[in-house]
Amino acid sequence: MQPEADTQERYARVNSLSKSISHAQLIDLQGIDALHGIRLKSDAIVLGAMTRHADVADHPEIGSALPALAQLAGGIGDPLVRNMGTIGGSIANNDPAADYPAAILGLNATVTTDRRDIAADEFFRMTATYISRRRFPDVPAISSCRIPPPAT
Repeated sequence: MQPEADTQERYARVNSLSKSISHAQLIDLQGIDALHGIRLKSDAIVLGAMTRHADVADHPEIGSALPALAQLAGGIGDPLVRNMGTIGGSIANNDPAADYPAAILGLNATVTTDRRDIAADEFFRMTATYISRRRFPDVPAISSCRIPPPAT
């Protein structure tokens, strides 16, 4: 199957599923402060799941430590998408054509969830299996993404 066809098929499945979800089943995560922000630690750069693409693109330390990540974030979608879309949403969407999944794989990142820390490659394989089997309750909730510091 061609990547474009795979992506179109995935969007069609998600679109059909979203029509079956009531608003009462949705949860707004904006008010959870622990999911927001960029934290620079000695062993990792931690991006909260609700950190917006624009925040990653404009963060001075990201720009100097990981300029390719800042540039990637600054080129996602249009200004509306960059100011509303989040790294956690991009990772959770698990779209093989999206920017962040490829970036965090290449940066050897770890996805922190409500259950455990999971290497990015394992996370994407696991969630793809859950999504293809429509086992959505099994998909872990993402809280952050930990990127090891670049080698100097």
